[in-house]
Amino acid sequence: RAGLPERVAEGEQDLAYLDEMTEMIELAEGYEDISLTARELADLDKPPAPQKPVKAKQKAKPGTPPGLGKLLRVLSPDGIEVYIGKSMKQNEYLAFKLAAPDDIWLHARGVPGAHVLVKMRGLPQIPQRTLLYAAGLAAGRSQARHSTAAEVMYTQARYLRKPPAAPPGTLLYSHEKSIRVPPILPEVDRKDKD
Repeated sequence: RAGLPERVAEGEQDLAYLDEMTEMIELAEGYEDISLTARELADLDKPPAPQKPVKAKQKAKPGTPPGLGKLLRVLSPDGIEVYIGKSMKQNEYLAFKLAAPDDIWLHARGVPGAHVLVKMRGLPQIPQRTLLYAAGLAAGRSQARHSTAAEVMYTQARYLRKPPAAPPGTLLYSHEKSIRVPPILPEVDRKDKD
């Protein structure tokens, strides 16, 4: 019995991760997206690579790291950059490397789905049209995409943290607010970031 609660918690975390991976496969738009998820699943059996120490304020360098695939980038109705994760590793990259502390992170509440990041670039607050658009994208890239409306939570990236030993894309958040929106898919004229 010793250690049983910890093992149950690990099993629940693993199950939630596999639910997220299943959702990423269902949302895949082509071979590249499916290939990203397949590589992530294959990496589950590999021991973790040794990590270099990370400096406290280290942020993403221009371009996407190799093996991550192209990030989905769209512009909101206000012309603000919005990024959408297409895999668990992209979700993690958006939250912990690409995000500045004031950027807005969004995710559909209570269901597997993509992480969405709004780049604030010095704006004092997120414009309402951009918030509704980004929340709709988060809902549209989640298990709630077939609902008439979905609850989406959002918070500043400064309030995101990675739990110890958690799989890619898993995070904890605080100071969240929520909004109920109809799901939408990204516009056809989206621009992929290299």
